[in-house]
Amino acid sequence: MRDIAAAVGMEASSLYNHVESKHDILQTVCFEIAQEYQAGLDEILDSDLSIKKKLKNIIQLHIFLAAKHKDKMVVFDLEWKHLENEQLVSFKSLRKAYEQKLLAFITYGIEQKKLNPVEPKYMLYTFLSGLKWVNYYFQQHKEKDIPTVSDSMITMYLKGFYNN
Repeated sequence: MRDIAAAVGMEASSLYNHVESKHDILQTVCFEIAQEYQAGLDEILDSDLSIKKKLKNIIQLHIFLAAKHKDKMVVFDLEWKHLENEQLVSFKSLRKAYEQKLLAFITYGIEQKKLNPVEPKYMLYTFLSGLKWVNYYFQQHKEKDIPTVSDSMITMYLKGFYNN
């Protein structure tokens, strides 16, 4: 808490007037970002866009959120495991729901012969793990790199995933 207080220019004791514990901060960070991922994915999947455009937009969503939350992504990505009880169960449920929606999209893309015919779960995990490094990239690089990162990732994924 002292580090957090110092980062925002207050005394640790003053910080406790606004936040009860480190777990409150952890919960807030994890759930706010998870809900942004969910809302972004839902908006993309509910749109009338082509499968190719949806895939591009999902990649851009991950890159945008990584840049937007560059100072929080390590907490979101690694520290969620320290959530407690119902919070942990709820967070895992959000993660699973996100993965299931993405898996359904990938499966549909394969069925429509727009994505390469591979095991959908393999594609899902390759997709997510391939984007994971972006969560750390913007901590040391400027947001001006967003278009370059986005264009590069879209090109790499579409040549590997998209059937054409």
